Amino acid sequence: MADGPRLRRALCSVLPPARQAEALRAWEIAVAKTGGGPGSAGAARAASAARLRLRLRRRT
Repeated sequence: MADGPRLRRALCSVLPPARQAEALRAWEIAVAKTGGGPGSAGAARAASAARLRLRLRRRT
């Protein structure tokens, strides 16, 4: 998500400092578990495109 840092700042800005630390830690864990990053998103898009291409080839 390109707006991730901005969204994270907006969400944390309404929290007290102690909660901000907890929220940021939870955010980092979620990103790590979901493989958040441009590389993983690109790989997912490439895999999806390859599956679609195979499906379309089988129809012809």
